[in-house]
Amino acid sequence: MEGTVVFDLKGTMRDVVLESGQRMDENGGRPRLAGDRVGELLAGRYRVLRRLGAGGMGTVYLAEHVHLGRLTAVKVLCPPLCEDDPDAEQRFRQEALLVARVRHPGVAQVYDFDRLPDGQFLLAMEYVAGETVAQRLRRGGPFPLPEAIRVLRVVADALNHVHWIGILHRDLKPQNIMLGPGGDVKVLDFGVAHEMAQLLAADGFQPGTLAYMSPDQLLGDALGPASDIYALGVVFYEMLTGRLPHAGATVPELRIQRLLRPPIPVHWLRPGCSRELAEVVARALHPEPAERWPSAVAFAQAAAGAVTSSP
Repeated sequence: MEGTVVFDLKGTMRDVVLESGQRMDENGGRPRLAGDRVGELLAGRYRVLRRLGAGGMGTVYLAEHVHLGRLTAVKVLCPPLCEDDPDAEQRFRQEALLVARVRHPGVAQVYDFDRLPDGQFLLAMEYVAGETVAQRLRRGGPFPLPEAIRVLRVVADALNHVHWIGILHRDLKPQNIMLGPGGDVKVLDFGVAHEMAQLLAADGFQPGTLAYMSPDQLLGDALGPASDIYALGVVFYEMLTGRLPHAGATVPELRIQRLLRPPIPVHWLRPGCSRELAEVVARALHPEPAERWPSAVAFAQAAAGAVTSSP
């Protein structure tokens, strides 16, 4: 089961939307269909071709702009979210506004934002063909080291730009990193992103995906770039080893593991990795935000340097 999950700080699941486009209720009951708009013409210009998946804020479709002939990824706010979450529309608007500020080749571009006649919101984005890092891991296991470094460097540069303009992603994970057939790497899904200037300590729940949350996110602390850097460290660890650094399945379990149990060093799990690279990864996963790499780019540069200098 994959999707963006919202937990309260006691570890109770608030919401999850499956990649199939179905939505589980908070008690784990039967999935509810999140809506299917295949075949519809949205906003008079987007012909919906097929469902691509679903995230915490909406269902994503492949559509064709009927006037431009351009394939586009169109996200439509899930109707159940509006019923259950009065802030859903505001967060959807926020995603559109935040991503529209980003101009980076490693971030999927926003093309359009509109309100449909039925009151739902539409966000049209760059369509990136290919597979996600998560799909690539399931298909082929750990990445070859040069490929892992290449993906890390592109994502780190994209995060660095996002942080520089004052935005936190807050849900970086393999499912949100797309690998294009021509070697493109794109960061997707800013559905729970937020401006750093407005981001204070959590008000009772944390958006994101549990396995990739930083200790500071799990504790409900005020967040900064170090939280995204931690998530990037988890993704890189998984690309190198094929496994997560911690196995906790609940917020309390993962809090303890993150704070008290250092992950198994990557060179123990993958002999081809050097001790120096393991130390680079361990710093990205440090429980204290101030002890992590000062920027995502610094992390990626150190990792690349550790690979280059190893015999």
